[in-house]
Amino acid sequence: MARYHGAPRGLADAEVEQVIQQNARRLEFRAVHGTIYELAKRLGVSVSLVRYCIRQRARYQKQPEIVAMMSGQPTKRAGLRAGGRGNPGKLTDAQRAIVLQWYAAYVQSGSVRGSVKRFARELRVSGATYHKCIRIKGKYKQPYRLRKPATVTLPKAPTQEPGFRRLPRGYFETQMRINAMRTWKRSTGA
Repeated sequence: MARYHGAPRGLADAEVEQVIQQNARRLEFRAVHGTIYELAKRLGVSVSLVRYCIRQRARYQKQPEIVAMMSGQPTKRAGLRAGGRGNPGKLTDAQRAIVLQWYAAYVQSGSVRGSVKRFARELRVSGATYHKCIRIKGKYKQPYRLRKPATVTLPKAPTQEPGFRRLPRGYFETQMRINAMRTWKRSTGA
């Protein structure tokens, strides 16, 4: 029987496979479409503006010009900013269409949205365990040990008899002083 040193591994075989597949989808998408930072640099805007456009995608997808650009149809206002009231936006309609196409490809890639920390938390491991699994390509030396189920601790039974009340510290000294004062008052007539 082999003896293993160190802590047992935190991921079961199915979870290791899930981490490896998720990482492969993320790398494949990144190789084809780039990251959100590269997209922002290519458009010449900040990353926060690209994220804002993604958050507001429902509003932008109602605009016929942007929908036409996303489907590849030519429009009259290809390079113009969206008209209307208020301060004109920082992104043109064409740039908004590019951001929305990038996000649609991101959703279709099947990559888990959110941070590595969140994905690791769903697997009930730390981010370091997640990254270690990717680094060693899921090839662990130790076998997976099942986690112990959470045990419910019951409250301890009281050690004192029912009806017994513990008195505070100094209670007897205080009672003795009170009784002494009462006796003195009675004897002096005060």
